[in-house]
Amino acid sequence: MKAIVTQAWQATYTDPIELATGDELTLGRRDSEYPGWIWAACVRTCKSGWIPETLVQVKDDVPVARRDYSGRELTVQPGDILTIIDTLFGWHWAQLKSGVVGWVPANHVSAWPAMRMQGERRTTSPVSLSDDLTLARELHSLTRYASQGVAQPLRA
Repeated sequence: MKAIVTQAWQATYTDPIELATGDELTLGRRDSEYPGWIWAACVRTCKSGWIPETLVQVKDDVPVARRDYSGRELTVQPGDILTIIDTLFGWHWAQLKSGVVGWVPANHVSAWPAMRMQGERRTTSPVSLSDDLTLARELHSLTRYASQGVAQPLRA
């Protein structure tokens, strides 16, 4: 699913937690802002960060990673187009056009299909790549003004 960034987000951690399946974990506090996430440290790498609680599996009374995981976040700006790969507990695992993948808060993006339908209503011809780019520019303009708390200028 495509989405458009409506609010800027700056990646929080420069060296995020990376886990391999079976990595032993030390668990900390649960996130109160985003329930479903827990602070964890990887015993193998000594890196720590937020991970989804569903990633944790207990084997022989020891918490371990159920699968590979990356805590990488994306730095995004209003108007950026994302491809949403997965959604967990208020965050999207997404890919930028450049191919870079990472987490971004779900409340910082809007679904692209709903917005695109508004653009499709303006024309009876099939939607083309240039239509997508025109709509993306318009949405970028709207989100830029919205993120600054300024009314959008009127067009003649």
